[in-house]
Amino acid sequence: MSDLEDTLYRVGKLLISPREAFYVHLAGKYSLSLPILIYLILSFSLSSLLAKSIATALWIPKIISLLEVILEFSGAIGVTISVSWLILYVTLIHVIARIMGHLSGRWDETLSAVAFSAVPHSFTAFSMSLAYIFSSYEFLLISLALLPLTSIWSLYILIEEVSLIYDSSISRSILISFLGPLSFMIVSILLYSITGLPGLIIPAASMMILYYWREMR
Repeated sequence: MSDLEDTLYRVGKLLISPREAFYVHLAGKYSLSLPILIYLILSFSLSSLLAKSIATALWIPKIISLLEVILEFSGAIGVTISVSWLILYVTLIHVIARIMGHLSGRWDETLSAVAFSAVPHSFTAFSMSLAYIFSSYEFLLISLALLPLTSIWSLYILIEEVSLIYDSSISRSILISFLGPLSFMIVSILLYSITGLPGLIIPAASMMILYYWREMR
């Protein structure tokens, strides 16, 4: 099997059997290059195509200089935001897993898992590309309708991968990869709205204290 065939097989397998596919990725000691490349391509494509598809489908004039600049750099802006979120999300998952007592698994493995979980969004990106190419309002609506569906699919893949990485049950994996980070974000936002910057520092500091306490036990 050629490298290209192997890559396509592993990516396709991830969509229908994520746990098995990610086990092969870990057992084969594959590098981070493929999941990171997939994540970066999809981040650039989705942000750029979404902005340009909306502008094209709604006939938003490009004569507005600021809007033209935003559209031109929408892909780069999207990648910057996505990479920042990727690092934060992976760190939250890893820290929460450690706090819950799961001492197996590494940060870089979780990075691969989160990056790989973006694969279902390729269907949304394809639909958005059609919306942009054909200036189609209908394809744009289809893309927006696909987005929550592919997000749920992406979350399912991530839950299976996190369960494998940290040797946890599916219920605990849901807590580690979704409910825990969501709760952290909600608490941080609420505290920030009340106390300002300390509202962001307090939850983060508390998490890190608990993390190092677990690591030193």
